[in-house]
Amino acid sequence: MKGDFSRLTFDQKKHYSSVRMQQGRVQLDADWNEQIDILRHYLETQLKDLIGHSGAPDAASGFKITLVQNRDEISHTASSDQAAASQNESPEAQLPDFHISAGRYYVDGILCENERSVLFSEQADFPGAALPSATSEVRQYFVYLDVWQRHLTAVEDPALREVALGGPDTATRTQTVWQVKLLPVPETLPGGSGSAESEASDEIRPLLEWQRVIDQWSQTGGLSARRTASGSMLENRLYRVEIHSVGEKGATFKWSRENGSIIFPVEAIAADGEGGDSPQFSLTVGELGRDKLHLQPGDWVELVDDDGVLNAQSRPLFQVLDSPDQWHRQLTLAGDFPDELKQSAQYLHKHPLLRRWDQRANGLTQFDGGAISVDEGTWLELEHGIEVCFIAGSHYRVGDYWLIPARTLSADVEWPHDESGPLVQPPDGILHHYGLLATLQYKQDRWQVVQDLRPRFTPLSELSAVSAVENERQQRLLVDQVLALFRAYLGDVAAGAFQDYLTRIAANLFHSYLAEAAADLFQLYSSAEELEIGDVVAFAPESSAQIEKAKVQNASLVIGVVAGEMNADGRYRVVSGGRARCKVRGKIKPGDLLVPSATDGCAEKGESFIDPGTLIGKSLSAYDGADGAESGLIDIVVTLR
Repeated sequence: MKGDFSRLTFDQKKHYSSVRMQQGRVQLDADWNEQIDILRHYLETQLKDLIGHSGAPDAASGFKITLVQNRDEISHTASSDQAAASQNESPEAQLPDFHISAGRYYVDGILCENERSVLFSEQADFPGAALPSATSEVRQYFVYLDVWQRHLTAVEDPALREVALGGPDTATRTQTVWQVKLLPVPETLPGGSGSAESEASDEIRPLLEWQRVIDQWSQTGGLSARRTASGSMLENRLYRVEIHSVGEKGATFKWSRENGSIIFPVEAIAADGEGGDSPQFSLTVGELGRDKLHLQPGDWVELVDDDGVLNAQSRPLFQVLDSPDQWHRQLTLAGDFPDELKQSAQYLHKHPLLRRWDQRANGLTQFDGGAISVDEGTWLELEHGIEVCFIAGSHYRVGDYWLIPARTLSADVEWPHDESGPLVQPPDGILHHYGLLATLQYKQDRWQVVQDLRPRFTPLSELSAVSAVENERQQRLLVDQVLALFRAYLGDVAAGAFQDYLTRIAANLFHSYLAEAAADLFQLYSSAEELEIGDVVAFAPESSAQIEKAKVQNASLVIGVVAGEMNADGRYRVVSGGRARCKVRGKIKPGDLLVPSATDGCAEKGESFIDPGTLIGKSLSAYDGADGAESGLIDIVVTLR
């Protein structure tokens, strides 16, 4: 966060639960920012423990991926270039655009909200979203969510200013940015013959590739910081060291003594284009600053805008020429104004600004276009004896940053250390969180959503209601079983005389049944045919000892839903009461009663009248069958009737 902060003090290893105000004490920004960070950490950790790494609520599940098969569905707001590409490339070769459904989704406890269905290519917070070219040979993609926090000031969002007070720059904001992205899935995964990757199933192998990518993305750079005794007097500063570019020649970094918070809003651009060996252009800015916050000849600045930030683009640095014109708020920069920005008539609506950086060329550092080349394993001086060292073998991403508070009274920097010296620290940000949404694959001569990978969860209040209904059903079932036993031994007349008494006994037995055998609401059966998790099964008509996929013809013999793969003795685990994942077809909504369908092993919505013995259960989630798949898996409560 490039704000005007004194320092950022949150440390989850200290397990602080709150910040407490004391009377008559100095108020600091760091204390109240830490309170917000404590609360954020608590809420996100709690949600992650309850929901898991990611998940969508059943009642408002968002971010479902649906391919646009009909090109007339593409929004008229799509760019002319996209429209032309859509017309020139054949639908068989080109991955079609796809809808991202409205709703909510959680990634690492972070709430992501999508207020309306939007096309992949028209995401508000991902202006660089582009579909793969028709010439791409990739035939499978992961669709995933990239979630991170963006820091905004009144320059990026003028609505933050209070007009009633004359429009001062007061507090800043953090914004949750979500971006739906595509990741190619290679046809062959790393690992030779006999490896776990090569022997995994077709559904599991892509997930192994996803885990490999996540492990790679989790690798970060490392930095140490210190202050040598030879430096001059320090001021109270919050130094920021940030990776500027990453390329074949290595990485470069820039630094600021004000946490990169010295910015100047751009109001007009005059690209002079003088050519020659020293091209330059002029800018008009909203203000030029005062005292030590203003621009001086020789300063390095970065031209920043919304698109560049959201796409993590590394833009060139420019050097200030001559003294800025304070009256007209104009300054001249050395360098070529980016061509892609010249062509954008709407550029000034993207909140462009200049950000000042404080590095200067000296004999101890290698300068590269205004940034400093990363020389791993070498201590590099910033100023006033403050030195940083990048650790060898680090992995860098554009925008990675470290914060180094410097304090006058201690004549030192605040940096973790032990007896051996300063410790290596990972970047303070930007922290990205990733969640899988779906898998797209080109098969049967068209692109399809072959897997919806969004975990779904049911609110606790609804789970309680489901449990109550299921407990009542199980109690009635146990009562019937106890009465059947007594009838077998005593006969109908004797058992009937004791029916009320036996019912109370059965109710008491049921509580023991819940406490000791609630997990045993399933039985093991063998089958002559191969079954899958989610198959609706029934007793084979010729044998009550074996099961088969449920059909319309044997609907009254349904026994449950397959909940596990075949075990070592050749039997399947079949849930006959409770929650399970079930194969369904057709349009299903939560609460629908399910019966066997014309497709073997699948359930469908029952009609208003359901034949006795054919009810499978009640759906807990929705399925619309719009992806072109013959069937899908949803959560149901198995309640055989």
